[in-house]
Amino acid sequence: RCIWEQKIGETTYGLSLVPLGGYVKMSGVVHPEIEKYLDGDGADKPADKGGDKPLPSQSARPDGIAPVAPKDNTLQGQAMQDMNALYRKPFWQKIIIYGAGVVMNMILAMGAVALLYAKGLEQDAPFKTQVGWMAEENPFKALGIQTGDLLVEIDGKEIKDSTVLETILVERLDAQDPALLIFPIVVEREGEGTLTFDIDLTTNETIIGQFFTTFILRPAFIEYVIINHAADRAGLKEGDLILAINEEPIQDWPHFVHIVRGSANEPLQVLYLREGERHETALTPRVNPEEPGIGQVGLVVGNPDKDFIKESVLVAIGNSPGRVYNFSRNYLTQLGRLGKQAASGNIDAVRQNLGGPVGIGQMAYRHAQQGFNQWLRFLILLNVALAIMNILPFPVLDGGHICFAIYEAIFRKPVPPRVLVPLLNGAVIFILVFFVLVTFNDVLKIFT
Repeated sequence: RCIWEQKIGETTYGLSLVPLGGYVKMSGVVHPEIEKYLDGDGADKPADKGGDKPLPSQSARPDGIAPVAPKDNTLQGQAMQDMNALYRKPFWQKIIIYGAGVVMNMILAMGAVALLYAKGLEQDAPFKTQVGWMAEENPFKALGIQTGDLLVEIDGKEIKDSTVLETILVERLDAQDPALLIFPIVVEREGEGTLTFDIDLTTNETIIGQFFTTFILRPAFIEYVIINHAADRAGLKEGDLILAINEEPIQDWPHFVHIVRGSANEPLQVLYLREGERHETALTPRVNPEEPGIGQVGLVVGNPDKDFIKESVLVAIGNSPGRVYNFSRNYLTQLGRLGKQAASGNIDAVRQNLGGPVGIGQMAYRHAQQGFNQWLRFLILLNVALAIMNILPFPVLDGGHICFAIYEAIFRKPVPPRVLVPLLNGAVIFILVFFVLVTFNDVLKIFT
């Protein structure tokens, strides 16, 4: 319901009481055959060609196909409205119209990315390629690798930091040649000088990840706290450094993760450093719904050492499409993972990773508290998410309308009303139910 309306030219602008979206109505979006079907004049009959018959008045209909009541019921007025109707527009114009919202989301995301880098931001500095804490089952420990070893060379190539290490290994992985995953490394060990070890990353599927974990030293530094998870409830914040758990000194991030994973539903006493002062808090890891029996607390690791990055406006603008593409690819990966969890019936995992309006509001507030740059990052992610969700081929969404337009272009006729109307009605009901469920889920996560 609009609480304010103003017509400018042929367009009526309005401010809605509930900003839920989906209020844009294009003139003549409904084909006459669908009008007749909705008014009970028969299904899939040809449109009445009579020019003096007033168009039906607006009534409650599925979102996206509600007609606009004519302002001019004269023959000339109706003829002009019919000529300007969206359903008469060529295919390419329909695609532009239906895709405009998605394009604007992406443009806004690129603008925010460009502003972020032109303004300047801090990013994690590269990590040291030094071995930290090692679990007893670590396969590299069996080779003789020890905590404190500094990786300085891979197959004759100098390793300065984690960025160089990751680049070399990604190139070898992309080559898809198993022989490239067998190579010698050189480490420096205090008191013993340089030592050489032969590495074989083809032995199993997880050993490549274990190599990164072993040879990249990540401090137990908190970069981000996930809202409503155990760490958030315990009062941990971005920038905290974990020092000890149950009086056991924490050497690095893998050490912290190892303890948390083995402590599901067990209270832990955590000692951490915040702005130079030591604090303690009780932390109880929750069971990870994706890995039964494994604990999780909702933290993302970072590096206390930062690099300041600032680009010229033109360079920032030029780099923004690629950066938004990377954001989109990561979001699609997460969306696919969520879909697999839903298909497998893992409702707890879906519930924890799904957020609605309340959750989005919490995230926006949290990021705004952390400063303008963090709020920009949230804005980028939100617009990328909206663009991808709206382009999905689902009825009433932009992607669904594009699919209908493609059908019309191929078959030279609209989707039959007996098919289209139930699809739209069902989609609207689904979205409303989904909206209620995710909102309830957001509230539930606050109190549980």
